[in-house]
Amino acid sequence: MKTIAIEEHFKIPAIIEANSGGAQEKAFKLFGSTGIYSTGEDGEVPAGSLDIGLKRLAAMDASGIDVQVLSLNQPATENLEPELAVKLAAMANDKIAAAVTAHPTRLGGFATLPMPNPKASAAELERMVTNHGFLGAMIHGHIRGRYLDHQFFWPVFEMAEKLDVPIYLHPKRPPHAVEDACYGGRTMSKWEAEKAESRRSIGGHMCAHPVGLVDNIGKCKSHALSRTPSYCRTSPRDKARCRSA
Repeated sequence: MKTIAIEEHFKIPAIIEANSGGAQEKAFKLFGSTGIYSTGEDGEVPAGSLDIGLKRLAAMDASGIDVQVLSLNQPATENLEPELAVKLAAMANDKIAAAVTAHPTRLGGFATLPMPNPKASAAELERMVTNHGFLGAMIHGHIRGRYLDHQFFWPVFEMAEKLDVPIYLHPKRPPHAVEDACYGGRTMSKWEAEKAESRRSIGGHMCAHPVGLVDNIGKCKSHALSRTPSYCRTSPRDKARCRSA
């Protein structure tokens, strides 16, 4: 039996720099400075997150991991301006593709999508799945404050349906306004907030999207997938539009 790890992040310096003013990279710097996370030889936090070559394979061997499915660390390109997001997503995906080509029995890939531009995201998903054998894509709970059940994002999910590949929904801290409204201003840890947002995101998406993802919910995965049925039973409208996962 093989051990396959499906949430195995990496970083590239250009995207670290592009997100340097954001909360996530600031948190990584804090965690590195306080020793919560280790710091690598090149200053990356966590250590080893820049490498998807031989050092990573050695770490996999040491941990008993047969296969990793690589994905870019959040927030990936999702907080960036659309033009820059398109450029850097392609850069990240090409890096994964090169690693998978070099080590096809050990590595797979989830595509990074430039979600501020959904049409470009759909095209990038098609490119990586069709040309490079990627297994799907990883995206996060909201994009610059806009949630995934918005019609703006439908081209991405329609393309995933066409290609018959999964979308992995990764946690992301809620926008401040949503956190205050939904959680009563309670101070939440990063981990609490991200888990709550993951559940909210996939539940809301199941109950709002009309193009087939309700029928194909098995193709949407998240940290909190086991909780999704409860998010489809909270109102008569939701009951009418959703079925149990």
